Amino acid sequence: SAVTQDYARSGYDRGHLCPAGDFKNDQELQNETFYMSNMSPQAPDFNRGIWSDLELRVRHWAETRGGLVVVTGPILKAGLSYIGERNQIAVPESFYKIVYDPQTNQAIAFLIPNEGSIELVKSFAVPIDKVEKLTGINFFSQLPDAVEQKIETSVRLDDWF
Repeated sequence: SAVTQDYARSGYDRGHLCPAGDFKNDQELQNETFYMSNMSPQAPDFNRGIWSDLELRVRHWAETRGGLVVVTGPILKAGLSYIGERNQIAVPESFYKIVYDPQTNQAIAFLIPNEGSIELVKSFAVPIDKVEKLTGINFFSQLPDAVEQKIETSVRLDDWF
């Protein structure tokens, strides 16, 4: 498991996958977001820029829509560079975030390179199917096939922006 020292002088932030800001009303849960298992090496301009913008957008959607299902992670593959003196921590080239609204059966996915960007968040929207191909994960296999097909094959920006 990664330790804080693995990030020292690496040039990367300890980027949260599940942001601490999502748990301002529950100190215990907020503390748990600081576990190393919830962190991944993120370029500072990415973490403090476009990724932070996406986290704020998702938080807004959760406040206005109610309960959402949010799935986040790094895209891992062979040949990535590593940081860490005690452990080898892979540096992902990109990260994904998928947001599903069970009340409306609407979903949106984002795939963002691990680098700074001046693009708008919505320019990184992709079909969920693309994230599934990159990760090998079938995210919504428990949904009825018709719903899964609808939400995974297209990008419906008008549902979210």
